[in-house]
Amino acid sequence: MKYIDSYKATQTGLYLVIFSALIFMSLGILTSIYFVKEFDFHPFISVILFISISLIIYTPFWSYILVKWKIWSYKKIDDIEILIKLATRKNLIYPDNHFYTKYEICSKKDKNLIRELKRIKLAEDNTNILNNLYRDKEFKIKSYLDILLNNEPLLIINYKGVWLKDTGLIKWTNFSYLKLNFDKSMTEGFRETWIDYKIKGEKEIIRYDLNKLSFMNINYFKLEYLLEVYKKLATTTGIFYS
Repeated sequence: MKYIDSYKATQTGLYLVIFSALIFMSLGILTSIYFVKEFDFHPFISVILFISISLIIYTPFWSYILVKWKIWSYKKIDDIEILIKLATRKNLIYPDNHFYTKYEICSKKDKNLIRELKRIKLAEDNTNILNNLYRDKEFKIKSYLDILLNNEPLLIINYKGVWLKDTGLIKWTNFSYLKLNFDKSMTEGFRETWIDYKIKGEKEIIRYDLNKLSFMNINYFKLEYLLEVYKKLATTTGIFYS
């Protein structure tokens, strides 16, 4: 069976939601233009009215498409725990006690299928799958200036650990805490981003700033995803080698 990773699966879900929303909004705009031309509607009222109607119609479709996306991703995913973490942060999956999960448009058959797929996937030992997929991969972060000047990256993530420009390599087993954080607002054209981490046996949480130069070449979501993957593998005996 060919597995897909949690990053790609979550991206697919986001694309489905965003593109379908844009399609419905476009239909609302086109309908409003038609009514303005043919029935002399007020342009502003027409746009607001028909975009609102299109979004109301879109809501059940959004619910339906998320259900189908869950079934598709749960069947093919390499690690469902990481998928649920990432997709929950992106509002593609909601906790069981959330308002949406109680009223989502989902047939009893699909609900049972999702529940069964989730149960099966959570029971699987997929560490060998993850190891085969990610042992030979790495992710580098460089500023655009560093790329032009062929300088060292600010950060490298691979199966050995996290390499930081100012610190060197920190092995996964040496971390007691590791998390990517970033400012949700954009400041002067770029987003403030940092990694908080703590070394085993030490009390202080260290902040590693990824905005040492203004224009950063960072895929935040990919970085967050790889941190989750390697943190999980690092806790599995025998996966990482010195």
